[in-house]
Amino acid sequence: MYHFFLVIFIQLLLPPFWMLIFYLWFDARGSGWKNLARLYRATEKPSGRTFEKATLSMNARRYREIALIALNSDGLYVELAPPFSFLHPPIMVPWRKMRAIEMGSTTEFVLSAPILVRLKLTEPVLHEAIRQFELNSPQLAPMPQGKSRSAA
Repeated sequence: MYHFFLVIFIQLLLPPFWMLIFYLWFDARGSGWKNLARLYRATEKPSGRTFEKATLSMNARRYREIALIALNSDGLYVELAPPFSFLHPPIMVPWRKMRAIEMGSTTEFVLSAPILVRLKLTEPVLHEAIRQFELNSPQLAPMPQGKSRSAA
């Protein structure tokens, strides 16, 4: 009987587990999360305005309602909910390392880390992120439509 359960475990439960690990490994590299985590890994959740179950896109990967985002004068903090947090450590990106680019009716935040990373946020996070970005980049003038704004 023991062998029966062992066979069932190996054949039914292990393949989905390894597929999930492979998916998360591939996702962390393809989205740019791995490179951002190497540069901006957060050690603790910062204070500031927090949005739970937020949606964001990082390059072509969309994290729908699984992100916790905190915004303060230091930057943008992003943490994913388990099990997605495996191989996706929390990140805290300083405002000065970003550019804000208006794209039609929305604004994207662009980072030139080892690879180009485009962050797209949804409301109400986007509104607060733009406000924090502008407050913490005082040298910036109002941005014309379709132009970029850099905090560096």
